[in-house]
Amino acid sequence: MIILLGLKAHDAHLLKLAHQIFGVLATFYRIPNEAIKHFNYCKNLCSETHDHERKLLMYNQLGVVLKSMKKYTSAVRCYKKMLALSWEIGKRDYEFQAYDSLGLLYFYTKDIDKARYYHERAFKGVYESEQS
Repeated sequence: MIILLGLKAHDAHLLKLAHQIFGVLATFYRIPNEAIKHFNYCKNLCSETHDHERKLLMYNQLGVVLKSMKKYTSAVRCYKKMLALSWEIGKRDYEFQAYDSLGLLYFYTKDIDKARYYHERAFKGVYESEQS
């Protein structure tokens, strides 16, 4: 109903919000494929509307769902995209969140060197310089 209203009203913000909510609900009710579908749709709408902060959130949500499905390679890809976008728009909180999540994922895949690298960046507060 909400998605239908968003489509009829031609309101991209309402449509993004609806897909985000449905993705969260699908995650809560453990329907991961449905969650991925809604989060991806919202992420794509964010690209079209230049809503970078919500797009960062969608990358995080996708990573959480993929990690719960033990699709670690895909989850790493999401967090790396989140990291790159956080550098691009200067959102350090998302940068540290991406470092933390990448550290955990590399730990799960037994890549201890990468896990340690990302963990240290997250917890020592080492961020990418704006000039790099």
